[in-house]
Amino acid sequence: MAWSYRRPAGSAGIELAAWNSDSSPFSSLHFHDEVQATGLGIILTSTIALSGTTDMRSVKAAKNLLAAVVSATAILIFGVQGSVAWIPALVMSTGALFGGFAGGYLVRILPAEIVRSIVIFVGAVMTLIYAAKYWT
Repeated sequence: MAWSYRRPAGSAGIELAAWNSDSSPFSSLHFHDEVQATGLGIILTSTIALSGTTDMRSVKAAKNLLAAVVSATAILIFGVQGSVAWIPALVMSTGALFGGFAGGYLVRILPAEIVRSIVIFVGAVMTLIYAAKYWT
């Protein structure tokens, strides 16, 4: 998160000091995303929910907005560098788009408690799968 701190006087670059590690509950998310790059949606959901928002639909909307900003930034950076295999990326993006629409539809029609249970169940299953792959 070095880009988010004020630079010393006379240095090149812009000052982006509004959001630093002392002022944001999301600073730990940056660390997690930089180090592991997995499960950001679930971590964003839990962080936003812990901030006091009780409406699951609002939590998911905020999570989707933040995740879109992260994804757009990554696409821009890696696209400019020429590091993207565009055909597989388009196939994955299409799947993510349809999955996002399906998830948005389900969040609108299912009660919040069921959505919360599904998120917890999927998170637990993913944890077990990745733990099994790591330790076996």
